[in-house]
Amino acid sequence: MSDLLLLLRRRFKVPRIRYTQTLLRHYSSIPSKDFFLENNITNDINTPTPDNQFKEYFSNRSKFVNPCSYFNKYNASKKPFENMDTPPDHFQSIIDRNENSIPKEGSIVEVTSLNNMKPKLGIVVRQALSRFDERYNKLLVLTSDNELIDVSAFNVNFHLYRVLLPQGSINFHEIVNNRYDEDDTNRIQAVEFIRSFVDDALELKQELHTKLDRVYSQFTGDTMNSITLIDIIDAIKFKETTVIKIGNSFYNQCVLLLAIHWSLVDSPKWIVPNYLSNNKVSNVLTGHSNNFHSTSEYFVTPSPIWMSISKFIEQVELVESRDDMESFLDELKQLPVDKLSSFLEVYEGRHMAYILDVLKFALVYPHELIMESLKKLSVFSDELSSRKIYNFLVDIHVLNDSNDILSSSGLISGSGDNDLWSNLQAEGYSTDFFKHLRSKKTYYQDHVIYGLPIDGDKSSSRLAISLENINARKDVVNIHIPDITTIIPPNSSVMENIFDNLSTHSSSLTKLMGGKTIGDLFPANLVESRKFQKYETETTDNLWDDGLETKKRRPISKATCMTISFQFNFHEGDPFKSFKDKVYVSFDSISDLNVKILDTETIEKCLSGQLESPIFRLLRRTQSPNSSGKVQLNKADIHNINYINGIMKSFFKSREHSGAANISPNQEIVPTDASALTIEESANSQSWIVRDTPVPSPKFDFFIRELQLFAGALVGEYCSQYSIPIINENQTIEPTIYDMDKVVVTHDNLLIPPYESENYHHSVIAKDQHGYISLPGNLVSKNYLSPKTKTTTAQQNLPMGLKKGFVNVVDVFTKGEAILNQYQLLFYQHELLARKLSMDCGFLSTMQKFIDLKQHGYELQGPLTESQIESQMRVIRKGSTKANYVGRFNKKYWTLRWLEQVKLKLDVIGESRLFRCIVTRVGETINAGTICQCYCVDFGIEIEVLTEKHEIHIGSKLTCDGIIEVDSINGVCLLKDENYGTSLYL
Repeated sequence: MSDLLLLLRRRFKVPRIRYTQTLLRHYSSIPSKDFFLENNITNDINTPTPDNQFKEYFSNRSKFVNPCSYFNKYNASKKPFENMDTPPDHFQSIIDRNENSIPKEGSIVEVTSLNNMKPKLGIVVRQALSRFDERYNKLLVLTSDNELIDVSAFNVNFHLYRVLLPQGSINFHEIVNNRYDEDDTNRIQAVEFIRSFVDDALELKQELHTKLDRVYSQFTGDTMNSITLIDIIDAIKFKETTVIKIGNSFYNQCVLLLAIHWSLVDSPKWIVPNYLSNNKVSNVLTGHSNNFHSTSEYFVTPSPIWMSISKFIEQVELVESRDDMESFLDELKQLPVDKLSSFLEVYEGRHMAYILDVLKFALVYPHELIMESLKKLSVFSDELSSRKIYNFLVDIHVLNDSNDILSSSGLISGSGDNDLWSNLQAEGYSTDFFKHLRSKKTYYQDHVIYGLPIDGDKSSSRLAISLENINARKDVVNIHIPDITTIIPPNSSVMENIFDNLSTHSSSLTKLMGGKTIGDLFPANLVESRKFQKYETETTDNLWDDGLETKKRRPISKATCMTISFQFNFHEGDPFKSFKDKVYVSFDSISDLNVKILDTETIEKCLSGQLESPIFRLLRRTQSPNSSGKVQLNKADIHNINYINGIMKSFFKSREHSGAANISPNQEIVPTDASALTIEESANSQSWIVRDTPVPSPKFDFFIRELQLFAGALVGEYCSQYSIPIINENQTIEPTIYDMDKVVVTHDNLLIPPYESENYHHSVIAKDQHGYISLPGNLVSKNYLSPKTKTTTAQQNLPMGLKKGFVNVVDVFTKGEAILNQYQLLFYQHELLARKLSMDCGFLSTMQKFIDLKQHGYELQGPLTESQIESQMRVIRKGSTKANYVGRFNKKYWTLRWLEQVKLKLDVIGESRLFRCIVTRVGETINAGTICQCYCVDFGIEIEVLTEKHEIHIGSKLTCDGIIEVDSINGVCLLKDENYGTSLYL
């Protein structure tokens, strides 16, 4: 009945009715006039919401909250605590526990209260008691102010795992039981401990001040670099007494971590994005449980920007300099657009241009110190916000609607990006150093390789497949990947730049707005030359061919690849139960093989059975055989591609049985992909953001996704079998068990009603006819998981359904991780050959033969060890952190810019539009209702929704029909639940 009422209201645009108040009137005995005077009932669909509440709420969330401005030294007396301390540990192990463990009793947390935006530091006295139930999934934290507060893990900015052991001298259970007794002995003891901890951290922070200045000089550059706490600890030169003090105590190790963290937050030399609440996203959106805290990411401000900031902060304190700044900004307002560039670069304006650098940086990172300094200028004295700064920069024509504020800030643009290309082009890498490996695997001359349009490129490909038939029972599926490592040595300038600990160039920034990329690892001409190119040894479908070769054989060095092969027996009961002795890796020459580069449409038609046989094309005399210019597939090609697709379907079923949380490829959440958004210039030179809707290609999307997962799974199994250290992505269930923690899962299977899930495996039960679970079910399943980790050993990746984890080997042009993995496989293959040659020719003779490889940095004794790989993984993590931050920022900014246009259009024509949202975190409650974080299916980003619905949880579906607030500069988007203002809910 409720479904019918809602559909009728949508169809006939019936106003909302406050049903609860209407029922009260029905059963009320007082006169109607008196009742309506006491109970203001309105059916106006445009009933205004309390805008001042939203303005204050989002204004607070847009502010930078600096904990160092609030915490003062308590001068607490240092009292020894029995059984307080645990033995000291390696700093990396401590940091890993802090990041990959949920806060439990004895953990120290620093939080930001969203009610008053004030930081608190305290100790957890009771961990969360639920994953989904909002009444119990909060931490109970005792603060340094002797307050007991409920805290969502989302609001935790920094976490130190179990500094105090629960079985120590402080009884946390007693503190909880006597929560209203502020003078409880255990509580007073805990507060003294927290204050002492704060004292020690602030004292050490003062000592670190000058040391961190040297660390900054070591790690800064022309662009924003990622940095970790372990980098800073390794770089600081401590006094010997400090080293002894820290090295002998786990407590002092934790004090050092907090002191460094606060030092980074306190200065604009460093960027810590999660201290701006609007930069945060819920954990389930990134793939793990919301019961984990929000992990801090650290970046180094580029040196040119810091020089401008420090100069501005110093000069603005001087009255005379401040007057000059005021005059400069006033002059900019009057200056014509065509004279702006020359004024700032050539004439007197160049001396004050640094102020504009500060303003552009403040748009992205409005640090408290910068904002307080800007308030001293009259133009910003009344009210200062990121939006006001942006409007001012637009007014003086420094920015316009087509500018990306992150790129304009100077954080991701610099001269260093092009230096990488020029060095590579100058050295001109083209020598194949591993010709001796090219004969391990041979192919018949009629073998065909199919290049797949993984990036939408129709002329070349970086992923290819082929099929070999061994006998009636066995076939070999080959996955081909460009072998960039065989021509670019490890000690080359480009590889040293990628894996340099002082830089973060190990990942390209791909799929930005308009499909742009930033920080390419290799120049376009080299990438294009190493991709798979169309090549035919004979004309396709030429019925009158004389059998002679029509083209010369290509050079080996320009037609090589790494091949991952899997021997498939179709008659085997479960071909994926064991991969032992079924997976092979080789580095091949494909110089004399047919290569066909396919496009998305051709593959979709092939897998859908819509391609006709060549005999029918021959009979169609009125049409030229290849008028479209596309590659034509013959009967054998169609069979091979469909056969491999059948294997991928079997692999998909195998992953499904192993617990994979598979959703439809077109529903996958990619927080960094903004390639669907483009800017178009209108006739009046006005910029408009356009959102493209891709043509559906479900079979192609499934095929490509499964092939990439299959390649990663095969390499994981291969490396596990032969004990090859490699970067392996794994993820498992968070082990904490909560009593009676259930959640309702909605799905797309009409034969199964919504059901209650009690664990991860329940959440992935209901599947549609294609084997996919629903997006709400997928988000629910993620709330059971621990964060993703990358190790050098094979471990399970549960949400992918891979027993030996996932190894990235496909993204060799954009990810340092994939490059390093390919190096490991290359070193192992060379070691196998060298071992065989040593038995035939002797060890010394073999080493002499390959001495040139050693000079170029290649390993001759086999793959790198685990410790060597782990040192490189730190660099790779930093590059990935930077790429993810920039990608998220870019997508959210341009999506909200597009949404601002949508809102403007809807306001003008007076219409509404429905938006589909799924709850990712039940957020804060204000007088106007509850503000939830939701993933908007129509936007592809996380936004916030105002609702009055009470029975909501992660995975709940909400339909919104209004845009209350959207601000791309501050990263704000608030939608309104279509049932807001009524008690009727679905």
